[in-house]
Amino acid sequence: LSRLTTLISSWVKANPYLLGVNWYSNQEVNIRLINWFICWNILDASMLAKTDPVFQRFVESIWLPIIYQHCLYSRNNLPFHSTAGHQLIAGYAGLFVASSFWKFPESPDWNLFAQQGLEQEMQRQQGPNGINREGAAGSVQFITDLFLLPYLTGLRSGNPFSTLYSHQLENMFSYIAQLLDEQGQVPAYGDEGSGCLWSLDDPTPAGNFRSLLTASAILF
Repeated sequence: LSRLTTLISSWVKANPYLLGVNWYSNQEVNIRLINWFICWNILDASMLAKTDPVFQRFVESIWLPIIYQHCLYSRNNLPFHSTAGHQLIAGYAGLFVASSFWKFPESPDWNLFAQQGLEQEMQRQQGPNGINREGAAGSVQFITDLFLLPYLTGLRSGNPFSTLYSHQLENMFSYIAQLLDEQGQVPAYGDEGSGCLWSLDDPTPAGNFRSLLTASAILF
């Protein structure tokens, strides 16, 4: 816990809002926002702050303000639809999970906006057979996570996505199941982009594909 608070505090001090390279990419801002969402829930930070005054001061004076600034940045700096691929999905995904969980004054509007955007991009950027239109094997797991985490967040928060969204997500998982070979390896095609939304304990290239199939087996 001490290490986490030190890391976030030092990052905030070194990266004032809108200054520096770490405020350049909307996608990277949202990846960071999603990872903080994951960290917060692993820690059960809301409950922890009630029992740890030092941690509570950190949350109220540093962590929540920088989370809010990330949400503002996400909403105000989405890429243009005409040129955006997974960068746009990442923007909607980060804003949706954050506004579902943290209750800022703008959260209801942000939440509706992001959910509508994800619904649209699920149909625009995915073919009817679940194959992403970017056409790169490594991007499949990254984009699937970007659609999966909001889907799960919507279920947990009583704000589910449409049946059409759910069906298309299942198609994406079906494609992954057919894409991997018997050893769980992924054939290389496209530009081999290999972004990762978050990584807990499996650094192997195909590890996230197997993790996604586990999630899909539970969900579908």
